[in-house]
Amino acid sequence: MDSTGAPRTFVVFHDATGAETVMLLTWPDATASSVAATQFDSESPQGASPQQLTVVDGARTRTVVVVTGYGQWYDASGAGTYECRHLYVQVDPRLVADVIACGAHVKGSSTPTAELRQMQEQVALRLGLSGGQP
Repeated sequence: MDSTGAPRTFVVFHDATGAETVMLLTWPDATASSVAATQFDSESPQGASPQQLTVVDGARTRTVVVVTGYGQWYDASGAGTYECRHLYVQVDPRLVADVIACGAHVKGSSTPTAELRQMQEQVALRLGLSGGQP
């Protein structure tokens, strides 16, 4: 549940090794642009503002809104920063999905790999009730 009591879903996908890959977070009764603008204000005020991006796979295309956010981690072995790329997808007129891909938690800083970003775009293309079509 979010702060208003509306249902929100957070799903984490792992690869065969157990490593976190792509995450999904849903936002009811919103638009991709409005959620991206709100998250930009809270997650990455130092980064680039939300941008539109068209993801493509063959004949399939979908316009999404991209925001880059940053996080920090630390434990007994060290500390670092990581980048998370958010793709906000208008799944239907009343639902937005945030498809998130983050860099690894390693010493120093990390960004999502090109392979992970491609997987993230494939997930964004396929969201929806009719095979990825909003």
